[in-house]
Amino acid sequence: MLLELSSTLASSASASFYTTLSFSDLCRELHTPSAWQFQLGYLLNSELDLPARIHMLDRAVGLGTLLDLVRVQVLDSTVWVHCGFVDGAVVEWCSPSDSFVASLETIAKDIEAMKAEENKFKSAVELEEGQRRRTRHQHTQSLEPVTLGRKPWAHKRQKSFLHTIVSAVG
Repeated sequence: MLLELSSTLASSASASFYTTLSFSDLCRELHTPSAWQFQLGYLLNSELDLPARIHMLDRAVGLGTLLDLVRVQVLDSTVWVHCGFVDGAVVEWCSPSDSFVASLETIAKDIEAMKAEENKFKSAVELEEGQRRRTRHQHTQSLEPVTLGRKPWAHKRQKSFLHTIVSAVG
């Protein structure tokens, strides 16, 4: 689901924001809940279409998976809501509510704060990785062998094991 909020109010923290809300399928290791299995069985027995996403059977997040797009527009203290469903149906309504506008502005401010916090965290992680790479590079440079007068790839001639035994006996 794509959630979009756009505002033309001068007092809003952000003119608009877009975010997606999606739920991934269950892992193979997890069993499908028994209520979901019952609902799937009922749909099969009733010869109805099975849901495209398994989370459509969940009461808590089912509406989020049924919706494809939710667009909220604030125009002069009037809130216009446009909902597009997965099957193509569209529902629209408006509400002249100042408290709803204030709530949407609070949500927009919270989202901006979360984005700033996420950017701070990303930059801190990148800085830490850069420091780790530099210390690793300095450490590997200090471990390189020092060559004294010889070429590092020159082959050092060694006695064979048989030659060593013969020289020890003889």
